[in-house]
Amino acid sequence: MNVKLKKIIFFIALLTPAVVFGQFVTNHYVTYNHFRCTDNICAPAKVKSNTLGTFYVYYDDTVVEGDLGYWEACDCNGNRIVTGMPYTHTQDNDEKRYDYYYVLDMIYTDSSTKSSDNYSYDEYNDNDSSKGGFGQQVARSAASSVGSTLGEGVGHVLIDAAKLGHEWGEDTGRFDFYLGYFGGFRGKCGEISGRFQYREPMGIFGFGAGGGYNLKHNVSVGNDKKFNWNAGIQLWFNNWNFIELGVGQFYFHAHEQTALGMYMQTSYTQPLTDRIGVFVTFGTAVNTARKEADDWLAYYSAGIVIRLRGGWK
Repeated sequence: MNVKLKKIIFFIALLTPAVVFGQFVTNHYVTYNHFRCTDNICAPAKVKSNTLGTFYVYYDDTVVEGDLGYWEACDCNGNRIVTGMPYTHTQDNDEKRYDYYYVLDMIYTDSSTKSSDNYSYDEYNDNDSSKGGFGQQVARSAASSVGSTLGEGVGHVLIDAAKLGHEWGEDTGRFDFYLGYFGGFRGKCGEISGRFQYREPMGIFGFGAGGGYNLKHNVSVGNDKKFNWNAGIQLWFNNWNFIELGVGQFYFHAHEQTALGMYMQTSYTQPLTDRIGVFVTFGTAVNTARKEADDWLAYYSAGIVIRLRGGWK
């Protein structure tokens, strides 16, 4: 196995626990999706979600629990319904829940948009009588990631990020300042770090750049830079957790060298007030200046976040 391949394996293996941790701490909120039909729609409308399966929507409130993912809908005559973003949403931090509200109001006028799985109201009742009064029941998520394709998974992340992105500033970019301590699990490094982060309006991608004052500056062991820097691009899973890939200047203790490194990290943010929050970051970096497979750094960072633009919701 060549050295470059070993570095890649180290890179992925070290980051995996951090990603799992980030997903664990950000999945403690429950999502409830509220649907209803207007008088313009022939009910019950049929909704198909790639994560929650098929359910039916009436003129009253239909509540479906779980991540909606990609979805489409048709009325009782099989005509496709125009779908899109929720018209409003609420967040309850005490009950740890999100509520998204969707109104099915308009069908496509083009006859070519007729659904291929047309059904009638009688067929709906005959096939499953247990769905009576479904407008008031909560449909539990039975989604499973087993057997899903990589492309479907990536698409799911992007769609979910686009939906949740509206909670932090309603179609405006979010701009934050992070201040904290940067330390290494493997290697003698420590910094007071600060960085600016921008997250674009749709809430899918972001950019971060910053630097730190080296508290363990020591020329005799190769830790010869008083200031280090880093910059990267981000993919946001939701309003708290993202993965970032970038480059920066790091001290690699294994070979006592300060050099350019490529890093990958995941970060979790928890709001405390309207403008202040806390964060924790875990990541790993590999030395791009050497060929040795063991020249890598596992690190963490923690501190406060100041929201300069946009809101937490």
